[in-house]
Amino acid sequence: MMKTDQKQKIVNSFKARSETYFRDNYELDKNILRQNRYRLINCKLKALLQPGWNVLDCGAGPAVFAKMIKERSVQYFASDISSHNLHQGMLREGNLNCVAADTEMLPFQNGSFHLVLSIGSLEYIPGLQNALAEIVRITKPGGLIIATFANKHSPSRWWNEKIVIPLSMLKKQLKNGNTNAYSRYLQSCRQIETMFNQRGAEIRERVFYNQGLLGYPVSNIKIVEDYLEKLSQENRLINRLNSEFLIIARKK
Repeated sequence: MMKTDQKQKIVNSFKARSETYFRDNYELDKNILRQNRYRLINCKLKALLQPGWNVLDCGAGPAVFAKMIKERSVQYFASDISSHNLHQGMLREGNLNCVAADTEMLPFQNGSFHLVLSIGSLEYIPGLQNALAEIVRITKPGGLIIATFANKHSPSRWWNEKIVIPLSMLKKQLKNGNTNAYSRYLQSCRQIETMFNQRGAEIRERVFYNQGLLGYPVSNIKIVEDYLEKLSQENRLINRLNSEFLIIARKK
């Protein structure tokens, strides 16, 4: 199970910011990196989704991907550890099939979904192996899993996680006593592929994205971000240093 203190910090944090999370990250152009990821996921879903599928958005936040999935005549379900996130998703998208749940113990039967999506959430789970086992368990045989992870080999990821974020958290704590800072766990693509393979899911595709050479604040300058992203696409070595990677796996 996810460590209780990490889990509770996530829940507490979204009590305060679930109302503004979607707006700030996806509507007001405040987070280039999340917007890049959103476009990538949209592209993959457009190519893979088939009408009539059941799709679980696992660690959905405020149902970030609900609209793009439902537009493709797909049955959308959402799970998230924060009920506040799911409530905001319902306010924005209308009625949703959703449940507040820990990814390490999902309340679904074996083989329930044609596709399980887990975007920007697995990186916060210390019990990652348990979470991946659950995700594979609830995927139908032959079904797909799309998941993203924070890349441990990325210089920009290291800079942000070790320097920028701790300083930001310290500033918040000194200003208003906020102690709800929680950890992001970095992974290598090889480690993740091994975990999937051990649980009966074969890797179909891997994509490294979001430039990994320079961190905040340079990463928030769009012209620089676009140039470095293009450079990483043209150079395989640089591409492997990008800050995040996406895995598409198929359950055997």
